[in-house]
Amino acid sequence: MKWKYYIPAEWKPDERHTWEDVWLLPGDENYRGESVWLTIDSLTSATEFLDEGHQHSQLQPGEFSIDGGDMIVGVNDFSKNEFLDWVEVWLRESGFVDSELLEASYEDFKDSNPEARAVSQALDEKGMKDI
Repeated sequence: MKWKYYIPAEWKPDERHTWEDVWLLPGDENYRGESVWLTIDSLTSATEFLDEGHQHSQLQPGEFSIDGGDMIVGVNDFSKNEFLDWVEVWLRESGFVDSELLEASYEDFKDSNPEARAVSQALDEKGMKDI
């Protein structure tokens, strides 16, 4: 299954991030539902949420934990390509085997989830059309 994705942040080619959001929509042009708003955190960004008794504190390098639209991965940071690899892991673990990611534009996702609606409202208030 093909999935369109949009990362609502600037990501320079050599940058590494400790967390990021991604929006996902099925590649079916007839789909009119909400997009998935997935947040992937590295251990670095998730440290504030971790404690000795929390299952995430036991993550080893390369392991992950998924809780709905939130995922914590056992790395300190990731490149954009590594991040997209984690998105594919989330898709597989969510039952979408043999998925293909296709980069899409903001316009494809406008108003498709709570974060996208907040971005749209902020852009409208500033008189802008795109991020």
